[in-house]
Amino acid sequence: MGKRKNCEMAQAENTAAEAMPKRKKVKKVKDLIKKLPPGYPVSRIMVKGATEDVTMFLNEKDGLAYFNVDGQVGAYEARNINGILFGAAEAAEEEEEA
Repeated sequence: MGKRKNCEMAQAENTAAEAMPKRKKVKKVKDLIKKLPPGYPVSRIMVKGATEDVTMFLNEKDGLAYFNVDGQVGAYEARNINGILFGAAEAAEEEEEA
């Protein structure tokens, strides 16, 4: 009788799981980065809570995101990027001064 009770409990759990609303897929910044076109203007990124000044998105490959940083190429692990400030760096500086 123990096997039958376990089977009934499993069926009840399956029915309850089917009745619950489906969870939406969580969107992550790294998913957004994969969709950015090369040369897209970006003024800052947040990496593990620290801000990094950049000027443009260059490319993403094998989990690394490449950005132009003062004329040099900066490579960051896309999974560690928590936020992106879009737009030219000059526009971001003007906002800070206002």
